[in-house]
Amino acid sequence: MRIPLRKIGSCATVALCATALAIPAWAVDEKDSQDQLHGSGLTGVVPAVRQLTESQGKPWMLSSETKIVAPQELADDARQLALDLAIKGNIHPEVAVGSESLADEGDVILSVDPQLAGVPKDEGYRLKISDKQVKIIGKSAQGAFWGTRTLVQSVANSRGAQAGEVTDWPDVSERSFHLDAARKFYDIHFFRELIREMSYHKLNTLQYHFSENEGFRLEPADARFKNLLSEDGYITREQLKEILAEAHKYHIEVVPALDMPGHLRHILDKHPEFRLPTTNGSGAQNPNSEMRRGLDFTNPEAVAFMKDLVADYAKAFPGTKWHLGSDEFVDFPKAAMHYPDMMKRIKDNAKLGEGKNFADGFVYFINDMAAYMKTLGKTDIRVWNDAFYRNDLKQNIELDKNITIDYWTAWDRHMADVKDFVDKGYRLINYNDAYMYYVLYYPGRAYSTRVPADKIHNEFHAGRFPTNHHKTQSSWPQDAPKKASNTQYPDWLTGASFAVWSDNAKLETQEEVLKNSKMPYVAFANRVWYAGDSRDYAQFAAAEQKIAPAPAVPSNLKVGVKTHLASQTDVQKAVKKGDKVTFTGKVTNTSSEKVPVNVTLNAKESFGTINPDNVTTKILDKDGHPIVLPGKNVALASAGAKATASSTEAAQFGPEKTIDGKISAESRWASQYKDGEWLNVTLAKATDITKVRLGWEGAYATDYTVEISHQNGKTTTYKRQNFDGKGAGKNTAAWDDITLSATEGKDVTAIKIIADKRKTEWGASLFEVEALTAERQAAPSAPILTPDGDLVWQENLEPGSSLELTWAGIATHNSSSANPLKAQLRGQAHYGAIATAEDTSDITYTVGNDEPAPEPKPEPAPKPVPQPDPTNTKVIKNPAMKTGGLAHTGASVLGLVGLAIAAGIGGTLLTRRKK
Repeated sequence: MRIPLRKIGSCATVALCATALAIPAWAVDEKDSQDQLHGSGLTGVVPAVRQLTESQGKPWMLSSETKIVAPQELADDARQLALDLAIKGNIHPEVAVGSESLADEGDVILSVDPQLAGVPKDEGYRLKISDKQVKIIGKSAQGAFWGTRTLVQSVANSRGAQAGEVTDWPDVSERSFHLDAARKFYDIHFFRELIREMSYHKLNTLQYHFSENEGFRLEPADARFKNLLSEDGYITREQLKEILAEAHKYHIEVVPALDMPGHLRHILDKHPEFRLPTTNGSGAQNPNSEMRRGLDFTNPEAVAFMKDLVADYAKAFPGTKWHLGSDEFVDFPKAAMHYPDMMKRIKDNAKLGEGKNFADGFVYFINDMAAYMKTLGKTDIRVWNDAFYRNDLKQNIELDKNITIDYWTAWDRHMADVKDFVDKGYRLINYNDAYMYYVLYYPGRAYSTRVPADKIHNEFHAGRFPTNHHKTQSSWPQDAPKKASNTQYPDWLTGASFAVWSDNAKLETQEEVLKNSKMPYVAFANRVWYAGDSRDYAQFAAAEQKIAPAPAVPSNLKVGVKTHLASQTDVQKAVKKGDKVTFTGKVTNTSSEKVPVNVTLNAKESFGTINPDNVTTKILDKDGHPIVLPGKNVALASAGAKATASSTEAAQFGPEKTIDGKISAESRWASQYKDGEWLNVTLAKATDITKVRLGWEGAYATDYTVEISHQNGKTTTYKRQNFDGKGAGKNTAAWDDITLSATEGKDVTAIKIIADKRKTEWGASLFEVEALTAERQAAPSAPILTPDGDLVWQENLEPGSSLELTWAGIATHNSSSANPLKAQLRGQAHYGAIATAEDTSDITYTVGNDEPAPEPKPEPAPKPVPQPDPTNTKVIKNPAMKTGGLAHTGASVLGLVGLAIAAGIGGTLLTRRKK
């Protein structure tokens, strides 16, 4: 199929002109790529979507014709979607900014509808999908962006999305990741990767904890505070701007957290005059003592210092949120005895009134700081729960009711429980340390046993708080969320958070923190978006593996190509009009990643328009051998196959599960508990196959028979004995392959498996039956003939692999230095928004018949031979003789010629669109 190509010369249409489209390497079967998903699509995204109603139509598939249409306010998100589709789907769509009227068939349309029916929360969205278009409608811009994440993940796992409608919104409004970046230095690359992964999984808040007892790692603007910085690493103000910009791009809010009046040892080591005062100086030598890490909040100079400090940082963060900490300060019942000077000043403070205690002085300080933060634009203040409304204290002063409680623990029986805060009218965010704390621990100390991701997936939800000691309610709602159903959370529950605490900074590298915390926080993200996800942990983890990682350009990426062009005709030979010249060209991907590569052949002026059908193309591996693709599995329900069985253990383990392309504990056939049970797979039509593959579950057959039926009525029978079932389990298959000869695999109509002898007392169990067609050589995409007469191929090439072209051209004129014959091969590699310069190889013929003839050398006249003169005529000596000469042409033979030029940055966008 020939698709016209439009060449974009500028960005006047608000298109992304940094890259070119590429046909995916997997698009070798045009029908498959257009009409059939190659994975789970929207059912395999993380977090799971809340509602998916599939229709009977064909799926939407990302193609080289796709563009993204968005209004101006969503233009940046549209560009991000285009880039992410380029990375995860290998095709970079054009972006058109304007009304929906710009959309064509196959396009993606972004929009916002604040009145979106059936979507109760602002972050919700709806996807309307057909093979003609995808519409992403957000109730807000953020909702539309979350819709793009769903589409990108569906493309990542299946190249498209099934026809139907998705309606989706989060369980709770704030879905947070708290990072202790004070005890341990995390560089800007860590932040960037974390932000991308958070956004990919619809987390929307990053709480940035930059001050701790062990470190202070965010550069101040005020020179007075420069001495607070940790010497072994910190984030500069310029880097903070980059982090905030990255977070904004991915719809994540950054909440600064500067803990006080506790957790301040690093700062107070620089300003010991602001420490907690004691009568005897006890604790001054102990770095973990209260006085070393606690602020004297009754000291006006200490309070003024902290207000100046937070004012410096408040300017750097654009949002309205701020975390004051307020946890693990002192032993409150003993505080009056330990700090009598502070207690005296609390009693002397007229603003506190009569009869106030140490806890009241503490609460007064927090309220005062919260009021001050509001003057700086920080109106949403947060604190930890452990210090407030304890039952071993009489707290006479109410904590400001506008402060949000981050409830993290109830390990101390004196701590107020969740209900205490709720009854007093506070909003809460759930930081349940029993599930959500990932700690760089010290062996043998708290949190040294980490909570595995499967436990989070199976047990946690946004309303499950830490268990308290009062036997009161600790989960809202009390009943666990039900699968495939919505859970109604109370209005006071505004969010939940995962937390990384870096207590033992050297326990793991920052790379290990990213890697090891990934599945726990992704499980958390899944549960707080939609707790009704019906997948078990194995299915959830398999889905995450297929969509991971979040789309990003690798920091160590190398992108490049190398071209080589050769001819069988000597370049020092004169080529005449009408001569046939044969060329061989090769473009090799020198990148460190699999990348789209554009290959352009330009020879029209010298050799006329080249018929694409006359160009032989091959995709070669790094060793120069043609790449061979595995055969197609025709034993799939999606390919029209049907499965029957002699028996079934239970309805959920029916024979149809063996042709669904899935391997999981829920997707398998299981027979009744006896030998001799059988499964039969009937193909949609008689097909030549080369291999039968059986994926056995843990309850496999050690001896079994395979009967292969042919269209001519004959049957080929195989007997298998003593199969060891190595690798078989509840979620892993033991594969057994049967290779067929041409005769044995001819016109196969059905495959029957008889379990002659079982391994276990249970029935025989098969995950999958596969019938594979012959392997085939990878076929390059069809070339595009441009209006300029160039031929363009667009291929995804693995590192080191090449596209090889062989063709013949007919010379349009005689070669000469004045009018040479020329052929040119160009290559250009892309990765997302990165494009190399074109690497070029040329062959030029300049020798021709119009070259001037060399001047002939004079030849001496021959001596005359005397002859008798019958007439006695006088003989004249040395008569003048005419001389003559010949014009000469010639050529010598040289070898094949090739030229490779190193790649740089630049390029031209080529894109396909319908007429």
